[in-house]
Parts: sequence; structure tokens; C-alpha cells
Amino acid sequence: QFKSGRYEQIILADVGDIVENFSNAASEQQQYANDLSLMDQVDLATTLIWDITKRASRYCSNIVYASIASNHCRFKLNKQNVGLPGQDDWGIMIAKQIHRLASETDLPVKVLIPDPQDESLAYDVFGDGFHVLGIWHGHQCGSADKVGQWWKQQAFGQQPVHAATIALTGHWHHLRVQEMALSSNGSSRYWIQAPTMDPGSNWYRLNSGEDSQPGIVVFELERGKHFAGSVQKL
Repeated sequence: QFKSGRYEQIILADVGDIVENFSNAASEQQQYANDLSLMDQVDLATTLIWDITKRASRYCSNIVYASIASNHCRFKLNKQNVGLPGQDDWGIMIAKQIHRLASETDLPVKVLIPDPQDESLAYDVFGDGFHVLGIWHGHQCGSADKVGQWWKQQAFGQQPVHAATIALTGHWHHLRVQEMALSSNGSSRYWIQAPTMDPGSNWYRLNSGEDSQPGIVVFELERGKHFAGSVQKL
């Protein structure tokens, strides 16, 4: 997807669950089900993210890396959340390492993370309020059918994603694109649920009978032009 000189900026978004923690739910099962230790998972994720960030920087001089808190990356003890939601999270820690590496190598990378007390963030893509990308992890909504309701409540309470025109989430493993209510730019709001990047979960398959095809979702935004919901799954 990277093409030299084509894009004004490239946004790389980690929508959560970049690693699999060991104390989310059935922690005894997780002790034996994870292929890598937590340390090795963090090391591998940081390595892969840094590699794609470096590749992107060869084609564009404005790279944005965004990461938000998620249920599988939160710092937990006995399955309970500990610490600050937008800070004590393995995905956020990986984002901080990307920031450090970019700073030391002078790569044109801007890293976005939530405020320490928040789990979501919004990014004004072109700085004109037309395309505002809201990013959060779906565990906050309870279920996929409640995303619209949750988003409305965030707008009413002036929370970080209140002005978002496009929502990008992780958590549910299947790609989903849904048109929603009107946004401030005169077009529809869109919710994009990213597919999983892992090769599947036997636990989920055995419990639901379903599995998911891994992939990466990509889409393009143009300055001053309405987004119509067109995405690609790679």
C-alpha cells in the first residue's frame, strides 16, 4: 500500500490487544495456552511495529503511530484492572518505545496515546476538523451492537472521541464497516471494526463455533472530501 510521494501522511493505528496478557479471564488456562511469555510478546510486537514504521517512513515524511488501552493489554492483578487506564497498558508501553526509537533515530514519527485517565483518543487528520479519527477498544462498549450508543454518550459528555467523524476499533475479530448518524462535516459517521491479526483462537472457536480470517484494514482519507466507507482488508 505504501507508494512514494502519494500520501501526505501515513497513520498506523494499534487498536488494542497487541499482546495477550496472562490474567484477563481464565488465568490458569492462559498460563499454558500462550505461545510466548509476556516479555517475549512485548519484544516481538515492538520489533514488528518498529519495522513497519521504518518502512512507512521511506515513503512519507509524516508518520503517525497511535495506540490506545485495551482489555488484554491492561495491567491486571487477579483479573482486576490496576493503575491508570491510559498509561498502565502494554500497548501504551510499546508506543512509548516507538517514540523513543524514533527520537533517537530522527525518524519523522508522531506517537499518539490517550491521556493517563482515558482509554480512547481522537486525531484531527488534516488539522481542519473535517476528518477526525476516533480510536478506542471495543471492550468499553460492552458489545458490538452498543457501539453507536456508547459513541453517542461520549459525544454528549465531551469525551476524547466526541467530535470523531470516523471510529476505528479493535476487540471483535471480524472486519465490520457501519454507516451511522451525520457528523459535523455534513457526511455520515462511519464505524470501522478492524479484523484480527492473529491466526485464530481455539478458545473462541470452541465456544462460538466461529473463527476469523486475519488481516489488516486500510483506507484512504482526502482533505475536504467525504469518506464513503470504502476500506480494504489485506
